[in-house]
Amino acid sequence: MKIVAHHSDRNLGGRDFDYAILEKCAAEFDKKYKNDPMENVRCKLRILEAAEKARKVLTADSEANIGVDYLLDEQDLNRNIKRDEMEEWIKPVTDRFAMVCREAIELSKLNLADIDSVELLGDCTRTPVITTILKDVFQKQELFRTLKALECVTEGATMQAAMLSPAFTARSFAIEDYNALPLSVTYHFADKPD
Repeated sequence: MKIVAHHSDRNLGGRDFDYAILEKCAAEFDKKYKNDPMENVRCKLRILEAAEKARKVLTADSEANIGVDYLLDEQDLNRNIKRDEMEEWIKPVTDRFAMVCREAIELSKLNLADIDSVELLGDCTRTPVITTILKDVFQKQELFRTLKALECVTEGATMQAAMLSPAFTARSFAIEDYNALPLSVTYHFADKPD
């Protein structure tokens, strides 16, 4: 196995979807009741929790409900959200995601024809708009989920540890090390000044 390129946006993920939903619902709540839930941390967390649940429901259904009882000053937040609405709210996030994918392909110096398959990992890859973007960017008809999306990193790290440990016997698998971040080592000797 050889990693030919690594590219990511560490500040981009499914939580951004939830936060976009939070901002929209909080703005609507503030407009209706003249009381901004964004000023209260507890209220924000409760809306984020409801937004995450709704986002997960919207991966399979076309609409979901966001409901938070007694959110602020005994006022409830209750809103129905459609998948199309959510996709409109999260468009800036999905545009950034598409850009990261395109940049990764460019950094790899691969032609799209050289990429045999695209494996999806992580919880947010189940969001239909994400699969649509990936099919478009990688020009593939089918995306794969052959690995356990939430456990594969742990399993890979365990396998690597077993291969490196003298205490375990593991099937040999050729892995070429790759480090995306530069390393720097500095030695300070007690008898020499800095």
